[in-house]
Amino acid sequence: MPSSFFHSFQAPDVIASEIGNLMPSYVTVIQRSTFIPYVRGLQNLDYVGRRAAVGEIARRQMFRHPSDVIFNTKKLVGKQFDDYHVQEMRKKVPFGIVKGPRGEAWVEVHGMKFSPVEMTKAIFAKLKDIVQMNQFHHVLKAVISVPAFFSVQQRKDIISAGNGAGFEVLQLIDEPTAAALSSTAVKEGVVVVFGMGAGSYSISVLQMSGTDIETKVQFDDPSMGGDQFDDILVDYFVKEIIRLHSVDIRDDKHAIVRLVAEAEKTKVRLSTEPEVRVLIPCLTGSADGPIDLNITVSRAKFENLVGHLAEQIQVKCQNIVKDAKLTNEDIREIIIMGGDDKSS
Repeated sequence: MPSSFFHSFQAPDVIASEIGNLMPSYVTVIQRSTFIPYVRGLQNLDYVGRRAAVGEIARRQMFRHPSDVIFNTKKLVGKQFDDYHVQEMRKKVPFGIVKGPRGEAWVEVHGMKFSPVEMTKAIFAKLKDIVQMNQFHHVLKAVISVPAFFSVQQRKDIISAGNGAGFEVLQLIDEPTAAALSSTAVKEGVVVVFGMGAGSYSISVLQMSGTDIETKVQFDDPSMGGDQFDDILVDYFVKEIIRLHSVDIRDDKHAIVRLVAEAEKTKVRLSTEPEVRVLIPCLTGSADGPIDLNITVSRAKFENLVGHLAEQIQVKCQNIVKDAKLTNEDIREIIIMGGDDKSS
């Protein structure tokens, strides 16, 4: 983001931070225009007692102890346990999601319960460590981007987590606005921001006027994201194992975790490669011995599998432009953001 946006904060250095669901996060030191690249697996947490191991250490444990590693914490922030999307998430993740003291969605691992604020605070604390490791020991002020659809309570929880990690949270900024500020050279006119994360996607039509940004149309679908593309690939992998080996592994948590990880990698690779070989040795076992997954997935096959999702998104994009009373010629720039936009 341009440093001019933050001049009013009068801080020697301010960090801008984005927290994703599955994809890594980034930190930018504003006044020095220093970009600190993402940290792989930053959204993964593994707890020893109440101490959180964050990042790649936790990510590696996911394949050994899938029910002990927490991910997608952003989806639980500010949510009640009975929320429809929380209940759908419970069906898919290997760790426990339970009801908190006031009906909130909490996570349970090793017999201990953790609130989304506590887990998010651990992630922010890791971000703070990363900043300090990059020689910015004095940076304590932060601007954090959040989804445009976040409620007042969700925003309060993010601020609480940031402050609890030792930052002074100066401001929250909607992710589409942050993307426009950091990515476009357009000063006047209409910019469309399309973002797809692991669990949601958004379309924003923004009117740029110098340093002012007006949101003309904002659409968010918190039920569709890159996860749905991964789920379709995982289902295809499972069916191929049944076809090739007559073994159904849907109830094997360890095997499913490995399939999910391979589906994500396959999806990303197919954005640039015509076909991908999927090889997972010793995925599961049977009376006849170990079973490997060894298949080739073409881009054409993947596009056929997920075509209905892509078509839904395309139609929604077209309708959003119409709702804003715009033509394609009125749009000065389209900005793509999020971890899953390239492949999806």
